[in-house]
Amino acid sequence: MLVLALLSISAFSQEAVTESDTLRKDALNVYFPDADSYIRKEIQFINYVRDLKEADVYIITTWEETGSGGASITVFMVGQQKYTGMNDTLKITASPDDTDDVLRNKAVKILKMAFMRYVLK
Repeated sequence: MLVLALLSISAFSQEAVTESDTLRKDALNVYFPDADSYIRKEIQFINYVRDLKEADVYIITTWEETGSGGASITVFMVGQQKYTGMNDTLKITASPDDTDDVLRNKAVKILKMAFMRYVLK
């Protein structure tokens, strides 16, 4: 489904290591295994880490179809280390008429705003 394509990493894609894969010293470390290449490209002010233990924040996503044929995506942001206790739950809703591009842009906008709370600390 469209939502799975948005929030999952393709098991078959092999992306070259880019400059954005390099960790920045003072950036927020985020464990977000469902972040696809579009999200990684649009949200570059955080470090995407591969080990949950290294993360300042980890993200869990779920989705379900709505009765109207759209989707409801729930994003759980859980703080660790100095962010312990800073937990957020976000809801992203998509109407059945939303295109992939509209849904991706909606998700990126909401995620950017949610990360600001952690970045500011």
